[in-house]
Amino acid sequence: MDPIASQSVLIDSTALQNQSVSFVSSMPMGIGNTEIMEEQGEVISEDAVTSLMKTIKNITTLIDLQEEDWNIDCEYVIEKFLRQPDQFILTIYFDLDELKASLGFPECRVTDLHLYYRKKFNVVLTNENFSDLVSWSTLDGNPEQTIYALMTGLQAPLMYNIKHWPNRIL
Repeated sequence: MDPIASQSVLIDSTALQNQSVSFVSSMPMGIGNTEIMEEQGEVISEDAVTSLMKTIKNITTLIDLQEEDWNIDCEYVIEKFLRQPDQFILTIYFDLDELKASLGFPECRVTDLHLYYRKKFNVVLTNENFSDLVSWSTLDGNPEQTIYALMTGLQAPLMYNIKHWPNRIL
């Protein structure tokens, strides 16, 4: 096997068009958006990416999720979420018995979804700050419960952090 080919992963653009992923790339794994982060002086280390990838896999709870369900496309999207501090949401879900990851909400109907979202933009994730900077939740097919979970877990903390609200609203 060609050693360069084993280090690169080509993502099929037709498979990505069926997901809510907003990128099409043949970028090798491990590259990410390193150039932008290097300009800012901060780059996530390879060890941190590997460790956080493992953490995300361990935290993700979906019905019938098995270790063998993880695929290279999911890992690529997770790595993009970890490497690019401007990525806000990561969702992991099953679509027709295939595990998928997306940097947004899925366009297909899902009954079980694991959601990760950053509390702060443009901050490099590390093993030490991951639980402080990223929140996660499993959302199921109950729409009322899902809306409540999104409101209390995602939108409420964001709204409370806005400092320019008039005093009469608070």
